[in-house]
Amino acid sequence: MKKILLSSIYFLACMLSIQAQTLYDVSANGGNYGGGTINKFVPATNNLTVLKSFESIAYNPYYTNFIQASDGKLYGMT
Repeated sequence: MKKILLSSIYFLACMLSIQAQTLYDVSANGGNYGGGTINKFVPATNNLTVLKSFESIAYNPYYTNFIQASDGKLYGMT
């Protein structure tokens, strides 16, 4: 819990100093299925959107396999 809080505070502090159009980030857990998310943040509108929720299929959160999407590309998180 402490790590999540510190990460959130750091993320918000960086947001105040960054003048980017769109920012993307990933989380290692959470989302609809508990396997992490890919998020999109637009600073101009303060809009945070979850682009993808991953399934929690790994027994060990530090080791996961690649997932092949319908477009043939491999995706994974570290």
